Amino acid sequence: MHLLTAICAILGGLLVSAAGHCNLVPAPDQSHTYPNIPLKGESPGVVFNAAAGCDVGTWQFGRSHVFPRPDEHSFSVWSFHVVNPANANETILARFVMGTNDAYEYLGPGSGYLAILIDVQFADGHQYNSVIYGAHATVVTIDTFGWGTNSVWGATGWNSTRDGKHVDLFHNLGHPLGLSGSMVLKSIAPPRYPCSSNLTLPSSLEIVPCLGQTNQMPDASTTVDFTLIDANPSLTRHLKFANGVGFHEQTWSNAHLRAVAPTWRRGNARLHVIGDKTGANHSVVWWEGTGPNHRVHSTAYASMDGTIVKEGCDWNRESQLLKVEAHTWGTVVDIKVAEEMHLLLHIQKVSSAERRETGAKPLKYVRMTGTVKATLGAETKLEGVAWTEEGDFGPEPWKHEGKAFGNRVVLGEF
Repeated sequence: MHLLTAICAILGGLLVSAAGHCNLVPAPDQSHTYPNIPLKGESPGVVFNAAAGCDVGTWQFGRSHVFPRPDEHSFSVWSFHVVNPANANETILARFVMGTNDAYEYLGPGSGYLAILIDVQFADGHQYNSVIYGAHATVVTIDTFGWGTNSVWGATGWNSTRDGKHVDLFHNLGHPLGLSGSMVLKSIAPPRYPCSSNLTLPSSLEIVPCLGQTNQMPDASTTVDFTLIDANPSLTRHLKFANGVGFHEQTWSNAHLRAVAPTWRRGNARLHVIGDKTGANHSVVWWEGTGPNHRVHSTAYASMDGTIVKEGCDWNRESQLLKVEAHTWGTVVDIKVAEEMHLLLHIQKVSSAERRETGAKPLKYVRMTGTVKATLGAETKLEGVAWTEEGDFGPEPWKHEGKAFGNRVVLGEF
């Protein structure tokens, strides 16, 4: 077991105590530049605890939490998920990765350090998957200002407003062939740490020991407009819709993902009362997995038009906060909102994408989109759409070094 992973296993589950309140203030504007090479000759620092927002603002959301940058055994990933509530076949996932394909194995074939992963599915079920590695001399800059973040990775990147509530993501690799377009995310739910959306209090940033997360947008009304240009014009496809279910987060670790999160299931849904699509938006986020300490860790969040209904974390299922069941037909999610009150989601699979590695270093990854029927207590009936993910690195994953898997088109460099 990697030394850092062992330390995390020993210290896992310890939370920063919350004491006192303060008024949120923005962090100072900063610019961070990252070269296209892992840190060498020293171990990186890492942030897994957030101080009170009155002390440092929410700088934790935008900048890399592994500093000065990840080495060969660590990573930072900025992710954007969107699914169309009118047709769950239509979905896009963009991930901006700073790390090697040993530390973050979902990169795919080839080698690199700065990389962009794009996964798109169109209305007819056609899937497009690509990875674009940074050129040798590429430098990525991440600017943080107020609550916002801007970053450009070649022809791809994102621009945020200063309040962090509006993000434009662009991707321009459509000439002469490829994917080109943009999406605009407008937050409809407040940002959160894994266990709390109260940013004025100190908080843990760990989902499991040594795996951090900040959730900039638990739910965002998203406009999507992408075109996949084909050599045969009749095969050119379009992905265009409004009011999509958007989600934006950052995750990071100072150890291999395989070691810190051997198995995990998670997802995001937007619901409304059946028959009232113009009514309140119910936003739901969940994550459940095993950590390097072999214990089950979970986090759950539910809000109605931005007002928190339930949020929190559970270590080793002490409070029975969350239960996730995966089936061939979909997923069942049970969130304990209060004593004798549960939010129960039945997610019917519409589409899925799966990748596997077998042998000495097993790996499984499944991403699914689907329609949801849900109940809150005995009375409230809800429906909507969701995306889910499932990862499994097999038994004793810390014995194996990372390995990239295939089935992903390498488009070249940015």
